Amino acid sequence: MTRELSISTRSKNTDYPTISAILNIASKQAEPVSTLCQGLVYWVPPEEATQTLDCQLRSTDDVSQYKKIHGYTPDYGTDDLRGELIKKLQQQNNLTDVNVIVTAGANQGFSSIVSCLCDVGDAAVLFRPYYFNHIMALQLSNVEPVLIDCSASNQYLPNPNDIRKALEKNLKN
Repeated sequence: MTRELSISTRSKNTDYPTISAILNIASKQAEPVSTLCQGLVYWVPPEEATQTLDCQLRSTDDVSQYKKIHGYTPDYGTDDLRGELIKKLQQQNNLTDVNVIVTAGANQGFSSIVSCLCDVGDAAVLFRPYYFNHIMALQLSNVEPVLIDCSASNQYLPNPNDIRKALEKNLKN
């Protein structure tokens, strides 16, 4: 007996990615549409970038340099990059006793934070307007988004009273 694979309820209840929806609409237009949206995993780098990389690789016989452009790194980032960022924060920003995590992007960083700090059924504050991937990360983790509006009239700074009300309403028991 074979069993059909099914998508999790969490996935089914997650919003459809905005960029995919917009690209779908754009693909149906009679005239070409230029997009300024974020890159997607199947996009390739601009030819200028690959040409520059090729030139740089050909300019050295030091094989150790190749390791810096491919392969996996720790989830928290490479030690040399993290060390340089910590040094910068200490010297230029007067921040001491800091640690840094470097992710492949804001989405990975946010998803990692949600995974580390939230349990299924928790609630998390998300300020509106929010980045669509952030609400999707909460939905995929079965974390209830608590949306708090921010407005241009207040330079998109959250209102402390709105935060207080939302937290009081959604505090864990």
